[in-house]
Amino acid sequence: MATVHIEGVPFSVEEAAEFATRTRTYVGANPELLTPGEALAAQLEHRAAEYGDVVVELTDEEKAAAAAVLQDWRRAPDVPAAARALYAALAPG
Repeated sequence: MATVHIEGVPFSVEEAAEFATRTRTYVGANPELLTPGEALAAQLEHRAAEYGDVVVELTDEEKAAAAAVLQDWRRAPDVPAAARALYAALAPG
């Protein structure tokens, strides 16, 4: 099974695609994150479509956008463990 490693945290292809979808939705409501959020979502969608294991490294701006999306996502009852792990790695403080 292919895996998308985001900042070292393994996501299934489906989880990475869901992260991209949630990122696009979240940044649509938060204009200050639009540019890095769109870049992050595009990168995740592109990487999730590749075969085999892939690595996604984030810029500082993408990390900030990812942390905001993950903070929101982790409130959902079906949040994957990978999303929680990435949030813990990216959360400030």
